[in-house]
Amino acid sequence: MTRLSPGTLRILALLAVLVLVAGFFATQIDSYLSARFFNRISSSVAIVALIATGQTLVILTRNIDLSLGSVVGFVAYATGAIVSAFPEVNPVVLAVAALGIGAGFGVVNGLLVAYAGIPSIIVTLASMAIFRSSLVEFSGAQSITTEDLPQWLVDFPNLQLFTVGGVQFRAAFVAAAVVVVMVHLALARLRPARALYAVGSNPDAAEMAGIDSRRTVLAAFVAAGRWRGSRDSSSSRGSGTSPWSRGWASS
Repeated sequence: MTRLSPGTLRILALLAVLVLVAGFFATQIDSYLSARFFNRISSSVAIVALIATGQTLVILTRNIDLSLGSVVGFVAYATGAIVSAFPEVNPVVLAVAALGIGAGFGVVNGLLVAYAGIPSIIVTLASMAIFRSSLVEFSGAQSITTEDLPQWLVDFPNLQLFTVGGVQFRAAFVAAAVVVVMVHLALARLRPARALYAVGSNPDAAEMAGIDSRRTVLAAFVAAGRWRGSRDSSSSRGSGTSPWSRGWASS
C-alpha cells in the first residue's frame, strides 16, 4: 500500500475541514448549497482570491505584507481615475497600467525587505500607513462612481460566460480561477517559482544552492503587487458605486 506524503495529507485534511464547514452551514442556512447562492458570492470570492494569491507568494518567502489593503485602495482609485478621464482607453492598456502601479508598490516593499534587511512586518506596517495617506491626498476625498466609468467595465465582473446546471460562471470568477490555477502550476512545476519554497524553508541553504534569496524575495513582493493590480483592473460593482468610488480609504 502506497503511503501518502505529508503534503498530500495536509491537503486532504484541509479538504475534509472545508467539507465539514460547508456541511455545517448547509444545515444552518437555507439554500446554502444552491446555484443561486454560488452566483451571488462568486464575484466577491474572485476579488479575494486574487488578493490572497499575491499574499501567498510573499508568505512562502517567510514574509508578510500588511500594506495589502492600502495598495489595493490606491491602485483601485488610480485605475478608476484613468478610465474615468479617458473612457475610450483600451482595456489592455488599462490592465497594464493597473499591473504596473501595483508592481511599483511591490518594488518599494521588496527593496526595503530584501536589500535593506528590514523585517517585512515593520516595512509593510509603515508602508500601509504611507500608501493610505497617499491615497487620501491623491483622491482629495473625491468619489468615483460607476456613472463615471465606461459601461463595459461596470458590466465585466458579472458578465455571464456560461452556465452549468443553473450555476453561472461569470467573467470575474473565471478570470480569478484561471489566475489561481496558473500560479499553482507555476509553483508546482517551474524552477524559478519553486525558489520561493526554498528561500522560505531555509534561506542559507537556498543561497548555497545558488538561489539569490534577495532577488527572490523582491520578486515575490513585486508579483504580489501585480496580482493586486490585476484585481483592480478586472473588478467593479454594478450597485451605483465601485471600489474606486470609495478608494478603499478605510482598508
